[in-house]
Amino acid sequence: MLSVKKRDGSIDEFNLRKIESTIKKAFISVNRVYTDDIIELISLRVMANLGEKIKDNTISVADIQDTVEITLIQANYTDVAKDYILYRKNRDNILRAQETVLDYKNTVDNYLNINDWRVKENSTVTYSVGGLILSNSGAITANYWLSEVYDKEIGDAHRNCDIHIHDLSMLTGYCAGWSLKQLIQEGLGGVPGKITSSPASHLSTLCNQMTNFLGIMQNEWAGAQAFSSFDTYLAPFVKKDNLTYKEVKQCIQSFVYGVNTPSRWGTQAPFTNITLDWTVPNDLSELPAIVGGVEQDFKYKDCQKEMDMVNKAFIEIMIEGDANGRGFQYPIPTYSITRDFDWSETENNRLLFEMTAKYGTPYFSNYINSDMEPSDVRSMAILGTQNLIYKDKFGRISKNEVRHLVNNWIKDPSRKYQILMNGKFVDVIDMFKVPYENYDKYVKIQLDNGQSQSFSYDHKCVVVRDNKIIDCLAQDVKTTDKLLLARHGYNESSIGTYESGKIIGYYLAEGWITHNNVEVNFAINDKRKDICEEIKAFFEKNFASRVSVILDVDKHCHKVKVFGAGAVMFVKQFISNDKAIEKRIECRTYDTSFEFRKGIYDGYLATDGSEKCKIFAHTTNKKLCEDMIALFATIGKYFEYQIDEKNTRYFKADKSDLEHFTSYKLKIGDPQIYNDDYYIVGVSNVELLDARNIDTVYNFTVNTPEHIYELPNGIITHQCCRLRLDLRELRKKSGGFFGSGESTGSVGVVTINMPKLAYLSNNEDEFFDKLERMMNIAARSLKIKRNVITRLLDAGLYPYTKRYLGTFNNHFSTIGLVGMNECCLNAKWLRKDLTNKEAQDFTKKTLNFMRNKLSDYQEQYGDLYNLEATPAESTSYRLAKHDKKDFPDIITASGNDKVPYYTNSSHLPVGYTDDIFSALDIQDELQTLYTSGTVFHAFLGQKMPSWQATANLVRKIAENYKLPYYTISPTYSVCAKHGYITGEVYTCPVCGEKTEVYSRITGYYRPVQNWNDGKAEEFRERKVYDVNTSVLKKKEEAISNGKIRCSCEEENEAEFNKFDEKLVLFATKTCPNCKMSKMMLDKAGIKYQVIDAEEKVDLTKQYHIKKAPTLLVFKDNENYDVYDNASEVKRYIESRK
Repeated sequence: MLSVKKRDGSIDEFNLRKIESTIKKAFISVNRVYTDDIIELISLRVMANLGEKIKDNTISVADIQDTVEITLIQANYTDVAKDYILYRKNRDNILRAQETVLDYKNTVDNYLNINDWRVKENSTVTYSVGGLILSNSGAITANYWLSEVYDKEIGDAHRNCDIHIHDLSMLTGYCAGWSLKQLIQEGLGGVPGKITSSPASHLSTLCNQMTNFLGIMQNEWAGAQAFSSFDTYLAPFVKKDNLTYKEVKQCIQSFVYGVNTPSRWGTQAPFTNITLDWTVPNDLSELPAIVGGVEQDFKYKDCQKEMDMVNKAFIEIMIEGDANGRGFQYPIPTYSITRDFDWSETENNRLLFEMTAKYGTPYFSNYINSDMEPSDVRSMAILGTQNLIYKDKFGRISKNEVRHLVNNWIKDPSRKYQILMNGKFVDVIDMFKVPYENYDKYVKIQLDNGQSQSFSYDHKCVVVRDNKIIDCLAQDVKTTDKLLLARHGYNESSIGTYESGKIIGYYLAEGWITHNNVEVNFAINDKRKDICEEIKAFFEKNFASRVSVILDVDKHCHKVKVFGAGAVMFVKQFISNDKAIEKRIECRTYDTSFEFRKGIYDGYLATDGSEKCKIFAHTTNKKLCEDMIALFATIGKYFEYQIDEKNTRYFKADKSDLEHFTSYKLKIGDPQIYNDDYYIVGVSNVELLDARNIDTVYNFTVNTPEHIYELPNGIITHQCCRLRLDLRELRKKSGGFFGSGESTGSVGVVTINMPKLAYLSNNEDEFFDKLERMMNIAARSLKIKRNVITRLLDAGLYPYTKRYLGTFNNHFSTIGLVGMNECCLNAKWLRKDLTNKEAQDFTKKTLNFMRNKLSDYQEQYGDLYNLEATPAESTSYRLAKHDKKDFPDIITASGNDKVPYYTNSSHLPVGYTDDIFSALDIQDELQTLYTSGTVFHAFLGQKMPSWQATANLVRKIAENYKLPYYTISPTYSVCAKHGYITGEVYTCPVCGEKTEVYSRITGYYRPVQNWNDGKAEEFRERKVYDVNTSVLKKKEEAISNGKIRCSCEEENEAEFNKFDEKLVLFATKTCPNCKMSKMMLDKAGIKYQVIDAEEKVDLTKQYHIKKAPTLLVFKDNENYDVYDNASEVKRYIESRK
């Protein structure tokens, strides 16, 4: 018996009469004549066509509906099929709406009764009324994304746990890096209806502004907020006011407490990341320092002493912790380990590595074996891609990046390109790439018309100097020079007429598409009825369209509606997107007649411009301006380009909705004539810019005596060495692991469920097919999100982001993965974990496949994409929990099937090894394949024995591995009464009260008691690293607890080989557990000798001391008992009673 699988997974008996009934309703709906015989015949054809779709005597509802559609079309009942398709779509929408209707009672009750694991989804939000508010609003927003924004395919992929779309509870972007320099220069404010503070003149004021700024931005973003060069930018304030160290520490303390106070920011503290330079970076050293928004008479390089004060104060505060000894969660500091890092025994080094040993607070950026530099956090500006207008061997004219053309030529020189040169196309006779490794600068030339053009260093430019055409190198161009502009347009195609071009111009200026892509709309000035009649006549004549023209008196315009798919297809050939802010001119427009392009120009000018005022366009669409500059240069039309960043607009009489925005203006140009062939335009500025991100330029040779050609903006230049921004090059997101470089970040994150893909795949090829499909869905969802939040940014939903950032253009779309270890275990062709070489090779292949796909998306969408090892705090549990329910035999990382979880990204199994270098050897090859968000956590069971040992470990990792970020992550505990306790101690050894145990859940420390069940299970199964027994196989012997010795310490330690007392306590000066142990021994009246474990290194090694405090109780000269933490010391004391 044939069964039907319904959408909810239930099984029902197949009933042919239901198909007949549905088809009959479709016939009735379109008033189509039918008989019962016709309905029965079609139904039987549907049954016959089901064929191969039936598996195990079962077929899905969707397959039946697909077959009904196809059968109706095959039977020439197209109108009936269309009605059926519409019925099906409406029914799907109703079902989807029912699926996503929010059950408010369950939502609230599940939170209050802690029935839902999501109560602990984010360990930074504790169970509280604020958490309840976030839970309720988050549920509503998540349903909005899935029901109203994303399409069914994306929504289903998330609901079915094929992917995880992060931060659905927030209608915002993910993370952002902010310019601290901008805040210092401009102050906090400038948003309509909100108070404004002038630039801070004192450190205390600046610290308050930073706290408020980060808190405000946390409300407008879902994830981390970051400042770069924290210590560099604060130091001048210390110098200016000649502050004492006590005053500096008080200011920094107020900042730290401020960003860790959750009540002000919607129940969670601002997720804050700062990078600290430690020494003044080269790119800032020669710049005038800024205080109070004003440049000072000293430079940043003059503030090193003050930087040291800021760093010392910050670290001391972090070491001290709060009143109960808890480590501060924020800000998460990132320190750059460079080749010239000073490892000497300075006070600040001691503090830095003591903080690392005690709390594991910092992230370390490894620049020793990296292709990035610390200043990259400030150098994320994206160069404009260089396009060329060309003709291919089939005579088709288009516009494309020089990179594509050169790469295509190298693959197949028979392509025979021609490049535009002043109204003609000239032959290309050779194309090739040139490394740019010998240059660290490129040249940007600003023109008098407001436009600019970038060239590689030593590029030969054509200029007019002293009224003569000469050649000179790009860096030698003078502000008295002029560049040549092409005066002649080309007319190589017969496609399109002047009249049809004008229609496209009207649409580009004032048109849009509605009603499921079957209606073209125009809004025409009420004084231009002639244009309305022109549009009406054109579409009625050429497309037999139905056209209506309605006068809207209130809006002073005629609304012209053109009905019909033909009209839509006509405008879409040449213009993509229908919203004013998103419109672009398609490249195929270049393959049209001169008259057609002239018609577009005149049509746009007539509807959106003013010939009288010489204004061609005024818009917020920057890309469209660039398109029009390029297209209309091909008919000899030039513009003056202006950017206005100080626009305001409001719609309420009281101006309470006043907002600021950036607009772009094209004024009709009147370029100076040089001769019959060229115009000229003056040079206003020449500057050299950082070229460290440029590794290749592209070269080609044209078959003309002068070897010159025309750029899309009309500039005439030589053929050699064009600048390249490789859209396939995946750029690395700078800043800390959670933070971002200045004015960059991520709009959103989507994580791919790798174990499920492998489980459902029969072989490797099928796996990559499925992975590609999921990545396509993820990329499309990120594009949709980018468009949505961009629209909301422009509408003013994120007022402070609009004020201080203005655009998401420099923000990445982030795709990540989870469970690569379990992916390898579930792969039928592999069945090995990541400790195996075959699994590691497969992982590298997978990551490279994903990198290539991201390059495709950058080309397809024109946005930045990056590959991230997503932290997956809740995702690793959510996906595993769902998969285990659907596929009981799927392999997860957990040894407890009741609490499954997946391993983060491509990390090793958490219980694999206690040898840190064995783990690093494997991870080093994998983590460098990500372009952001990847980190190695050195999980330690307790505090490192000394700051020197910590510094040794940090240095060894940086010098011997390439991975970009790493942490030293000890476990520690906190007693409300007695403060910090080293290690995982759930009961205070002094008072017996319960403690809070702290460890790094993903990237930040939170009490283990606040973790979700999946992460808590991971913590239980985690094997910590033992640095005493770990062996660095690359260069050095086993890492020891030896200190970084300074030359002044030469004392002989042999005299300490014999002890005066039978009890010897190995301790350190700063360890609170050591102090606690001394207090307990003193209180019990027990005599003992103290050995400083940091200073007496030989003794520490001789007696195999691995942690402090450690108490040795000697029975004789050779035999002794060991009590190696405060709890054990307490046990020994009690045993003597």
